[in-house]
Amino acid sequence: MSSGVEEETLFVTFWGSAKYFKSTEGKPVNIGTMLNRQITRQVPNDKTAQYISASGAILSRILLAIILVVALLMVCMSGSLAYLWSFINTMQILTHAPLMNLRFDGYSAMFIKPLLDIFRFNWLPIEMYLDKFFGFDSLSPSLKSYF
Repeated sequence: MSSGVEEETLFVTFWGSAKYFKSTEGKPVNIGTMLNRQITRQVPNDKTAQYISASGAILSRILLAIILVVALLMVCMSGSLAYLWSFINTMQILTHAPLMNLRFDGYSAMFIKPLLDIFRFNWLPIEMYLDKFFGFDSLSPSLKSYF
């Protein structure tokens, strides 16, 4: 775990090729092949990280309240929902950041993580109710991995 602002490099050397195959050719990886990848700085588990995570959670609840109030007001006042729609579309672009291989530092990722549920329209914890309704909690641990 680093504490500075520098990036770290992860080096992996393959000393056995029985389980690792090249994705393009399907052949085993040559012994001694080295991969290196820049990784973002990791976040230490301290008070600062907890404060950033908590502030992201508070901001996500405030954003959800603002979205619902603005939508309700626009519907009641027969207003255009174009501004709200464009705001939500812009926020959903942030949820696609991992697909675009954008790298966030650790603190930014911790701040954005609670907001992702709002941007992905996961406003209600439906999984909890589905588990209770269908009885997934009573499944054996070996079967639970399939659901």
